[in-house]
Amino acid sequence: MNAWNSTLKASSKPMKRSAMKRFGKKGKLRERINRPNRIRFAEMGLLGVCEAKLPGCWPNGRLTWAHGKKDRKLTMDERKNLVIRCCTVCHRRLDEEMSADEMLEFVQNVIAKRGC
Repeated sequence: MNAWNSTLKASSKPMKRSAMKRFGKKGKLRERINRPNRIRFAEMGLLGVCEAKLPGCWPNGRLTWAHGKKDRKLTMDERKNLVIRCCTVCHRRLDEEMSADEMLEFVQNVIAKRGC
């Protein structure tokens, strides 16, 4: 006995799919800002290194952009300049285990130590 419903038949025509959008509004904004940041960080030699170096850090793996404030509170200038490269472990610690003031102070200290 068949376990599937025999009244539903597969169509012989291939299914048409609409083209997916690559980015939404926020994605386009982030891409426009992160492209020059990638170039700037590559010139400083920081593109492939976690700058936070918190306990449990993955120094060369899964790097993201970490800002000194939550995304919704960033100005355009802060999106470009108040940023460090961070592994996902350190980024999660910044976001979840630090207060907003601690996060801002930590990122500013890392940028000051960088010398840029």
